[in-house]
Amino acid sequence: MKAHRREIERRKRHAAIEKLHLEQQVADTRRKIWKVTAWTVVILVVAFGYRSLQDSYGNQWPIWDVWLLLGRRSSEHRLAPLVPEPPRAVEGP
Repeated sequence: MKAHRREIERRKRHAAIEKLHLEQQVADTRRKIWKVTAWTVVILVVAFGYRSLQDSYGNQWPIWDVWLLLGRRSSEHRLAPLVPEPPRAVEGP
């Protein structure tokens, strides 16, 4: 009788552990779906925002080129202390 009771308890523990594993897998899958959905929404918002800016200015100033130019310019300023300036010619009488 005790062996039968131990067997029933072992099966219950095994079922409970299996249920916890299944719940964890479902939670992980749900988290991954939400993460992919959130990144997709962020990328779409940025893309549509960029497109609306381009359309509102008549595509005269391609904003992506401006951002690249600003990024290049700021990196030049960060590197400026590392690069010595050439001597300047003195103008005067």
